[in-house]
Amino acid sequence: MTSKDTSEDAAFVLYFVPIIAGIAYGIYEWVAINAKSGAMPTVAYLIVSKSPYLFLGALIAICLGVIIEVRGFAQTERGPVVLANSSRMQILAVAVLIVGFAAAISSAGYSNLGLAFTNFLRGTYTIIFAFFLLFISLLLSPRLLIGRAKPSVALTELIGMACLAFSPLGLLLEAKAKISFPAATAVTLGLFIIGLVLILSRSKIFGRPKTTSPVKTPQQK
Repeated sequence: MTSKDTSEDAAFVLYFVPIIAGIAYGIYEWVAINAKSGAMPTVAYLIVSKSPYLFLGALIAICLGVIIEVRGFAQTERGPVVLANSSRMQILAVAVLIVGFAAAISSAGYSNLGLAFTNFLRGTYTIIFAFFLLFISLLLSPRLLIGRAKPSVALTELIGMACLAFSPLGLLLEAKAKISFPAATAVTLGLFIIGLVLILSRSKIFGRPKTTSPVKTPQQK
């Protein structure tokens, strides 16, 4: 097995650490709090989703995965590897959000979606970790976002991505600034919606509309 294969396998395993560790920790807390419960206890969900140790461990695993895989390739081959890891981070971010919301639905008894959404928002580190991955993926490869877009369009998407990345920080206001949970939720959702609109709008906001050039007819002799 070559060094490239070894580094790719190690990175593959490390990328799964956040999800596997989160699920394992959730099952542990579930059994420890109420093993006979058919749904995940809300306390267990909040313990896992607010664990700073799980957050830091997952972050370290992702960083190690990127470093190990990139260093396993030659200098001239590292560009495409960074691009691939950037895309994987975005996929992982979506997977983390899906798994986190599925656990929140379980903590709400599988039927109360309103309570599930509330628990999901209170699970601070789950949301922060997912959007942190999106932000890091942008830093690793800005070309995935900017590409060949015009400066005005690129700026729009950069602002939108920044709003998405920092939207979870609104939830920290509940604990740090001692504001109400509805107000903190409103800040988070507001930044998220603004960022989503800016990214989806792209050239519709700041880009110039395309103009059709007049068709030139051949001159008659």
